[in-house]
Amino acid sequence: MSKNPWKGYTIDSPDDIDDTSTGITTRFGCLYHTSHLSDALRIVEDRKISANLVRDKSLLNETRLCVVWTSPNTWYHGSMYGNVGFKVDFDEFLLGKYMYWVEIMKAYNPDAIRLVVSESKLSVDLPRIHPRKFGYPLYCDEDEQWFRLDKYNYEIMLTQDVRIATCSRIEFFDHHQSLCNKYSSRCSDLGMEDSTAREKFVAFTVSRIDKIVAMKLFPENKERDRQGPVTYSCNALLRWICKTSAEEKEARDRDTSYHLIRSALYYYSVDEDKIATACIRAIGNEKRAVRSLLAVVKKTFGEHISERLKEYYKRIKDKDFYR
Repeated sequence: MSKNPWKGYTIDSPDDIDDTSTGITTRFGCLYHTSHLSDALRIVEDRKISANLVRDKSLLNETRLCVVWTSPNTWYHGSMYGNVGFKVDFDEFLLGKYMYWVEIMKAYNPDAIRLVVSESKLSVDLPRIHPRKFGYPLYCDEDEQWFRLDKYNYEIMLTQDVRIATCSRIEFFDHHQSLCNKYSSRCSDLGMEDSTAREKFVAFTVSRIDKIVAMKLFPENKERDRQGPVTYSCNALLRWICKTSAEEKEARDRDTSYHLIRSALYYYSVDEDKIATACIRAIGNEKRAVRSLLAVVKKTFGEHISERLKEYYKRIKDKDFYR
């Protein structure tokens, strides 16, 4: 490998970052590990994003180095990596770590700059980069502000598992209509909107009463965000339950209904719609199903969300909205 393999992909002087409107650099403050919905649900079950061997056409596929893929990239036409983004902040994973240049992937459009970040020195023969200095693909100033080159993609690999607890947020993106990095044209999630992925993910979270993950779905101003993403997703689940519920029959007891609604939400999240529908209808009637949903939402997200859901139910009953 040449002494300066990143030549032509560098932030060279204060002029490059003094005015980010010039288009040379972009300030960024976080990374995302973006995955397909099915993989995201497995990550939640495992409580971590596991580092794995590099298997694509990379210099690292000849090594035994295991990594978690992250990126600061955003996608105007939708993500080709999936719908669910686990937000990784810099404080734990970049500051004070060893950073290495891997390669430039010119087959991508635009070119993709690949870097590896590790807590300790690597035995793999890769050149170090020093983001506190100019002349490298990343720059970090004295105020801990990070800059990257605007016209390239970045793929930053972390050589350690990322625990769910250390992710600051879980966010959602549209999947690209026709491109998928993992499954190509066979991907069943092509074109899936962020709202659909969020609804399935919220259903899974509620089915598990997963309070740790639940808090990572809220924006910072969750108390003021009356019509936020979590509320919209819960509303959508309520409409589905109302539409799916059986005609008025004798209802199951409260405990049985509570467990049936959790089962229904789980099967709904993994696209087992027939089983989910059977669970809903086994509850007996709509009123009991809704009460069970309100109970499990309250236990997962708190009373402020369940009360909004109750208000929404009253409104749609008046309008017969879901029929």
